[in-house]
Amino acid sequence: MLLKAFPEFRERLDKSDLENDYLSYGFFALYLTELSPTDPIWGRAWRFFNENAGRDDRLDEILVVEVFEHFAAFEEWTILAKASLQGKALELFRGAEEYFR
Repeated sequence: MLLKAFPEFRERLDKSDLENDYLSYGFFALYLTELSPTDPIWGRAWRFFNENAGRDDRLDEILVVEVFEHFAAFEEWTILAKASLQGKALELFRGAEEYFR
């Protein structure tokens, strides 16, 4: 699902990374934080998170553990996440943020 939405990200992963969703999403979170917050990929990422959160329990767990906890560890990304996430994605992010309190 992630690589279908972000085919340009595939080249950053090793074959073994492609076999593990947790690693893929974790590396995707790192990839995003290397980009300027104004990069259009961020807009696509926020839409992806908003559209897919709540659809599948396993994906929700991956988003929390590998993406949202990473964002919650940094004030700049926390501010962006709270401004950009909606619905279930925002709920999941707030749960991840609690981990750091």
